[in-house]
Amino acid sequence: MLIATAVRGFVYDRPDPGPYRDDAQQIYNRLGWEQAALLAAWFRDSRNWPQSRAKKRAAGWPGPTQ
Repeated sequence: MLIATAVRGFVYDRPDPGPYRDDAQQIYNRLGWEQAALLAAWFRDSRNWPQSRAKKRAAGWPGPTQ
């Protein structure tokens, strides 16, 4: 999940200087913009999060739509 968040930084051209930057850049370079955007969007939906994190939705992220 943290890697997907870091990949989203590359998708929006605002890479995070955090510890996952290098891994996220490699994933972004291999997937390309469109596939990386899909990956980041998939993890943004809290229904796709691991159960241990699903209850702790990040502030500002919309909940699942019905």
